[in-house]
Parts: sequence; C-alpha cells; structure tokens
Amino acid sequence: MFVIAQVFALIAWIFFLMSYFGKDINKVLILLIVSDIFYCLNYLCLNAFSGLLVSCFDLIKEIGYYKTKKRKYIFYFTIPVYILIAFYSEKSILMIVPILASIIDGYSILKSKRAVVIGGIISNSIWIIYDLYYLDYVVVLSDLMIVIANIGILLYGYNRFIENKKYSK
Repeated sequence: MFVIAQVFALIAWIFFLMSYFGKDINKVLILLIVSDIFYCLNYLCLNAFSGLLVSCFDLIKEIGYYKTKKRKYIFYFTIPVYILIAFYSEKSILMIVPILASIIDGYSILKSKRAVVIGGIISNSIWIIYDLYYLDYVVVLSDLMIVIANIGILLYGYNRFIENKKYSK
C-alpha cells in the first residue's frame, strides 16, 4: 500500500502542477479537483485519517468553487466543517496541521493573487510536517518544490506571473 500511495501522490502532484498553467480559473479548478481525488487516495492508502478528511473536504469545496462565483460564502461555510473534522480526527496536535493548512489555502484564494502565493508557501510548509510524519515522501518533495517555486515567484517573477490576466479571480 505504501508504494501505491506514493504513485497516487505523484499523479496528484502532476495534476496540481498542471493547474498552475490553466488558462482560466475554471480549468485550474478542474485540475485541482482531479488532483484532490488522487490526494484522497494517497492518504487513504497511508491511513492518514486527518489528511484524508481534509482532502475529501477540499475536493467538495473546490467543486463548490467551480459551480459558483460565491466563493467567499463557501469559505465561511467551511470553518464549522473544519472544526468538526478536528473534533473527529485523531487526538493529536499533528492532526490539526492539515486543517490549518487548508484554512490558509481557502482564505488566501479569497484575497489577492499575491496572497495565494504567500498562502501556498505557508500551507505547503505546514503540509510538509504532516506528510513527514506519515512518510509520504512524494508529497513532501512536491510540497517542498511548490514552496521553493512560490518563493521564487515572490522574489524574482512576481509581476510576470501574478499579474498575468489568466490568473484573475
């Protein structure tokens, strides 16, 4: 199951990476939805219950984002659900990590393009901690690459990437 989990993680990461190059927000969301399906399978194979719950909920949230333009309301609805996930997850401070990372991602999407990049740095850094605990090496590597790429975007390519019209809300 460990090897299968790593294969699912690699597929998830490929779709996630492709989402950076989506031509519009709906194409980005479709790629993220497919990515989330494979992340769910990855965490299922690893018996990482909190990661699985958060990934499943992120999948539902992104489908909602795809179906409506009222993304702010969807985000506000997620807060009580995240509290429920925290209540029913394993009772360890580490199990709050994916919930916190997902909240940061969801919040940053509602703000500016710069906030999405900064939120990606923070949330993926937090996910690394969780994934190291479960020895989810492919996800750790992919999250680390995302953190480095987002730092690069902030430091060197901010205006070209962030101000690109295809990444508008």
